[in-house]
Amino acid sequence: MISLKLLLNILAILQEGLFVKIKIKHMRFNYANLNLCIDRVVTLTDNVGEDKETEVGYKLEDSAATKGELVKYRPLFVSALLEEQNYSTQALSTANDGIKFSGNTSQIISWLREQIAQDKGLIADGYTIPPGYDAYSAYRELLLKLKIEPDDATIPVMSIIVA
Repeated sequence: MISLKLLLNILAILQEGLFVKIKIKHMRFNYANLNLCIDRVVTLTDNVGEDKETEVGYKLEDSAATKGELVKYRPLFVSALLEEQNYSTQALSTANDGIKFSGNTSQIISWLREQIAQDKGLIADGYTIPPGYDAYSAYRELLLKLKIEPDDATIPVMSIIVA
């Protein structure tokens, strides 16, 4: 049990502001570090074993945004790509009008929307996305497969909250 005297001392210290306030600073993810990006893709996708890390690295390098010699890898795009190609998460949804599969589409859409928002910032900063690897086209294509009109879908805006 805390004595009244100790409680009063703690209160006095708090009032005088002698406690050191700890401010936790959010560290930004380093999209220029290939190994960190490989780890992130492996963590996000679950289905990529350690034996496929080399292939993940190739996909990250192929789809990276560049600005001269500067490189920013795009792990969310690669995660969406791998998840879409992962047949273990696919289930037969219909056999009418041809065979169609459904998979983890909500997660793929989420990653693509997030990547679109990040790509907007990269492009604004002068980076170039390689042809065939833009997240917006992949997003539109996936929505069309799901019979959702892409022009009616919301274009993502990334909000960053800093305390």
